[in-house]
Parts: sequence; C-alpha cells; structure tokens
Amino acid sequence: MKLHKLLPLLALAMGSLFIASCDEDEDPNEVTNNRLQGDWEVQSWTVDGVEQIVTGSSFDMEFEKGDPTNGEFEWDLGTENFDGEYEIESNGNEIEFEFDAGGQFDMDIDIDGDDLELDGRINNERWIIEAERD
Repeated sequence: MKLHKLLPLLALAMGSLFIASCDEDEDPNEVTNNRLQGDWEVQSWTVDGVEQIVTGSSFDMEFEKGDPTNGEFEWDLGTENFDGEYEIESNGNEIEFEFDAGGQFDMDIDIDGDDLELDGRINNERWIIEAERD
C-alpha cells in the first residue's frame, strides 16, 4: 500500500532528474549564440572611455546564426557598413569577430535579456558597446 502512494513522488523525482540532466548537456556557446540572434540598436559605444555615437548618428548590429556556435554579422554605422563572421567561445563568454575587409579580434560578451554588452581591446584601445534588442 505504501509503495502505491510513493509511485507519483518517484515519477516526479525521476522527471526532475531528467530535466536537470538535459540542462547540463546544453553547450553554453550555443546558448549564447541563440540569445544573440537578431537585430540590436547600439545605445553606447566608447573607445577608451570616449563616446563614439554623437547626436543624429546610429549604430545597428545584426547577427545571423550559421552553425550552433557561429554565424555572420553586419554592423551598420550609418555611413559605413562592416560585416563578417563570428564565433562564440569560452563557455559563451567571448565572441571572436573576423571582418570580411580584414581584421580579427575577440570581445567579452554579456547578454542579459534584451541588453547586450561587448567589451574588448582592439588595437590597444578598450571598446565597450552597449546595445538593446531592436
């Protein structure tokens, strides 16, 4: 009789273990890449602490997934466009950009809901890009 009452609890516990084990199998690079997809409107872009976006200018970014951990990007700065490929690395905490026009660099990546922050050193200058999902 007691075993019959414990069966629903046992089934619930087994289901919880199954769900928890599925979360552990997710590749953090792929999770970050999935969250990155789409269009972003840059709110702030600083180089060594100096704001680069001035009144009347814009900076939009688009990310399109190719494989689980990489894809293509396009940066539209109003007067100039930059595009290339990217790859998510380091447990979803770093993005490597490779521009079609030449040049490659890594930045730390942090996505919190609809907020994106990229932070890294490019040509010995510290770049911080803060964007919101468009």
